[in-house]
Amino acid sequence: MLCPIGQSNEKPPLQVLAKWREYVTLQIQEWFKKSIFSNTEQLTAFWKAFEEGNTDGVEMYLNRIMSNSISVFDIKTRTILEHLFVIKI
Repeated sequence: MLCPIGQSNEKPPLQVLAKWREYVTLQIQEWFKKSIFSNTEQLTAFWKAFEEGNTDGVEMYLNRIMSNSISVFDIKTRTILEHLFVIKI
């Protein structure tokens, strides 16, 4: 799906923006579920660390997840984030 922003000088209709927002939201949710639940061993270790109050273990897991997540320095992602900002998602 092409982004409705930046294709022309005209402002896209609200229905188009709503569909684009829905599409991007679903893509991010799908990616998140896949990336989080793809390694149940790490996820189990995270919950164990959380239950035990092991802040180093929790921090290590969260840092790993964040380093593998969307980066605002990625050109495609940056463009998408700029578009989302413009349509105020």
